This record gives sequence, structure tokens and C-alpha cells, in this order.
Amino acid sequence: MQLKGRQETQNAIYAFLNKYGMRCAGEIDITRTRWSEEPTTFVPLSLGNIKNFEPYANQRKFEQGLQKAFVKEQELLERERRSIISLSKSLTSTHK
Repeated sequence: MQLKGRQETQNAIYAFLNKYGMRCAGEIDITRTRWSEEPTTFVPLSLGNIKNFEPYANQRKFEQGLQKAFVKEQELLERERRSIISLSKSLTSTHK
């Protein structure tokens, strides 16, 4: 049985996967079927993303992640700076 548009759909899915990759949670789990092996599992996921996310939501999420990482980096650097100052004061006071 041949479905109308089957080849075009298959080509579009493979083009997308070739361009953006097949990375997902559990991608190194050899017991899980890959999208390229069973592309029908990809279609509902893709349609769900189209339905549930605005255009460019991935970019906004990425930018938010960068901002959170920057804030955490600053927190860690400040904590390290305070530790160094405290250690320096401690060493200075014990050697007087």
C-alpha cells in the first residue's frame, strides 16, 4: 500500500534529521530505536513541539540557559574570591 505524499514526507523527515541531528534523551541507549530506524516516532514529537512552542522558543530557552550559567559562574567566582580573602587574612594573622 502506497500512501500519497509518503516519499515527500520521508524525504522531509530525513532532511530535517540530517540537518539537525538525531540527538535526544537516551541517544546512546542501544536498546532504544533511533528516529532514523523508526521515523514514525519522530512525527508526534515534532507535531507536539509545533503545537506547544512558539517560533524560536529554542533560542529563547538557550539564551535563558546562558544567562543562568553566567549568574552561577559569578556566584562561584565571588564565593572563591571570599574564600581566598578569608584564607589570606587567616594566614596573615597567624604569621604576625
